[in-house]
Amino acid sequence: MDIATLRLIIDAVLAIEKASDNVEQNGKDCESIKGRAEKVLKNLSRVESNKQLMEDSVVSSAVVELGKILDEAQELVKKCQVKRNIICVYWTAGKLSRKLSRMNQSISDRNSDLMHAIMCAIMCSPTQRGHHPPVPEPVRVPSSAPDGEMNNHHKQIADIADQIKARMKMVRKNREECFEIDKRAGKVTALLPRLENTDMMKDPEMSADLEKLVETFQHAYELVTACQGRNFLMIRPAQGCQGGNGRTDGELSKELHQVLDQMVLDLDDMTEISIRYAKGNREATTPAVRFTATLMVGHFVVKLKLARQRSKGMIVQSMGHLKEISHLDASFKAEPEEIEAVASESISLTSSSNLLPDEPSLLQGGTTTEGPGPSS
Repeated sequence: MDIATLRLIIDAVLAIEKASDNVEQNGKDCESIKGRAEKVLKNLSRVESNKQLMEDSVVSSAVVELGKILDEAQELVKKCQVKRNIICVYWTAGKLSRKLSRMNQSISDRNSDLMHAIMCAIMCSPTQRGHHPPVPEPVRVPSSAPDGEMNNHHKQIADIADQIKARMKMVRKNREECFEIDKRAGKVTALLPRLENTDMMKDPEMSADLEKLVETFQHAYELVTACQGRNFLMIRPAQGCQGGNGRTDGELSKELHQVLDQMVLDLDDMTEISIRYAKGNREATTPAVRFTATLMVGHFVVKLKLARQRSKGMIVQSMGHLKEISHLDASFKAEPEEIEAVASESISLTSSSNLLPDEPSLLQGGTTTEGPGPSS
């Protein structure tokens, strides 16, 4: 994936955040979209700063899919910026609210897919396959979770995911949310075997995250079971418009969305640990950033070499051609032809780009006394 595509998607996220602050209606729904966009921005920043993730095809596909949803979300939020009379606001508010709610969940789903892709990319890297040691952390605490406990977490998560899948066959309401829970549970379960025998599994933070994930999965299982309707083995009979365990359908739907959000948070914590243990974590910067960095480094080298040249009695003509070299320090290991080329190019660069307007002494001699150069 090229950096330009990623930047366009990041710009879309920023546009959503800005538009959400200037809406005329459905402010609460738009604020929720804004919060979701901020979480997306965190993952996109992870991808942008990691060369391995930028080059991974699965991560790239997940980012592109997320970009499509964000474009739709941006257009939807813009509709809430239109000024309408009170009747039109009343007429459109409910419809827009439902669309924004679905969009909010779609962004969450795509963001979850991206985090899963990031985890898979890191797990499939040569570093993790070879179990190389991670980049040392400033402070490391001994693992508080033995291997048996880690394996127990894996087994618990896998068992609950299987139970959720079995319950899905009998779900009668909130099928869309239950389907998403089942899908995410399956992806996490498929990912866990790749974590085995890796250094990150010895990290107590990972153990704590897996324990939280077990609790989240257990709650998800209870909610999916409640969506089956009447089940005398697991829930008390529904009464009127109530769902399982005395919940109304609205309360049940709200809890399902909350548990989906919690799954994203749990996976986000695990992703953070995985990236910490990823080797290299090389930055993939934009051409503009690389060019700016090159100029900054070159600027520093120019000043350093010019200062050293002038301190050793180098005489440079105004056109930048080196005419006389005297008393070169032995530590300045370079051929005269190389020094001439550097001096000529450096002075040309600094004079044309005005990189040193506040330091004329380096180019004009400052307090250093020099003899006139020989006439050409």
